Amino acid sequence: MVSSPDVLAARTAALRAGVARLGSVLVAFSGGADSALVLAVAAEVLGPGRTVAATAVSPSLPSAELAAARAFADGLGVEHLLPGTAELDRPGYVANAGDRVFARLDPAQAHFFDTKSGNSLGVRL
Repeated sequence: MVSSPDVLAARTAALRAGVARLGSVLVAFSGGADSALVLAVAAEVLGPGRTVAATAVSPSLPSAELAAARAFADGLGVEHLLPGTAELDRPGYVANAGDRVFARLDPAQAHFFDTKSGNSLGVRL
């Protein structure tokens, strides 16, 4: 049986290798644990100059969470983009149905892809 530390080490190595193959990334950074891990690994593996974070800013994002995300990105030395979204203008988001997350992410993802168009970042995560 494979021990938990071995599994974690293997998955971490696979993440680092995958990020290294990308060359540069823009990470959709919510400030949560998952995207923070991806951002930190990318900054470590590729360097801060080849790693960009993007956090969608809207009235639904608490200011304390935005401040924490900014501090984390600043601590890594990566550029941190803050595109605004208008999810409160989307009926699907305001309806607060089971697909609310998807109603929120659609415009946010479009901002991430449009924000750095034409630059040297080849991959968005």
